[in-house]
Amino acid sequence: QLDCLRRAERSARAARAGLWRSGAFAPRATATLAPGESGFRLLQGRVTAVEPAGSTWWVEIDDRVSLRIADADRKYFSLDELRALEGTAVEVRGWLTWRNPARARGHPPWMMQLRHPAALAPGA
Repeated sequence: QLDCLRRAERSARAARAGLWRSGAFAPRATATLAPGESGFRLLQGRVTAVEPAGSTWWVEIDDRVSLRIADADRKYFSLDELRALEGTAVEVRGWLTWRNPARARGHPPWMMQLRHPAALAPGA
């Protein structure tokens, strides 16, 4: 079913149909993010790190965005498959949160919760 939904989305994007017409939801490179920016985003970038840290896994995109996989959501992911994405271009979707860099504690200033593998697509 997920493959069917992804095909329908690709078709709608290519036809610039519906919400894809305005460009407001077009995928953006992480380099275009402005400090303080937050909200639902569709981002493109390259996986630069995959780091397990206790019960949480972190996936970094372009060293600018941290994808947080909480303990409750880890059952949907394979750490080996995530690590295999290092160096790979991906597209990720979800709610982007800005964190003051002083409080980000060694992580990039933007964070996104990654709840399900459907939110992360390789090869973007």
